[in-house]
Order: sequence, then C-alpha cells, then structure tokens
Amino acid sequence: MYVGVIHKITDLARWTEGAKAFDRSTLPAEMSNPVSIGGRDYTFCLWEVPSVDALRDMLDPTTEGASTNTYFVIDPAAAGTIGFPKHATA
Repeated sequence: MYVGVIHKITDLARWTEGAKAFDRSTLPAEMSNPVSIGGRDYTFCLWEVPSVDALRDMLDPTTEGASTNTYFVIDPAAAGTIGFPKHATA
C-alpha cells in the first residue's frame, strides 16, 4: 500500500539533524521511501508499506519533537492524482 506523510516541521534544527541521520538502508524489508520532497515548513514523503499503523509506529518516535505527521492512504485512481506509477494499486 502507498501512504503519504505530510510532516509539519516544528523544530527545523532537530528535523535537519534527523534527516541527516536517517538511513534508508536500515528500513524493514517490507518498507520503502522512494520519494521525499522537503521544504522549510513541510516535507512530503511517499512510502510503500504494509499498513499505516506499521509506518506510524516506526516514524512517529523517529520524528518526535521535530514534526507533527499526517498520514493518508494514497489512491492512485483518485480524481486529481497525476504522475503516479500506472502499476500502483490502492
């Protein structure tokens, strides 16, 4: 399943340090983070994960004090969705 995460950055210094330390190679085999788009106040990340809860359980402790996170399941067929891989399914 694809899950989007909007990180509202609450402590930029802490977020920056965490982002530098984040190592995708240590992710569980069933999780991947193919896209991260950063900004000063918000960052968007696209994840492929087994469930929203599994991602939340991993990510929230990692970003605690640096951001508040909003999670949503991505529906590649939803109106307004463009540029998403054709093979993806909700």
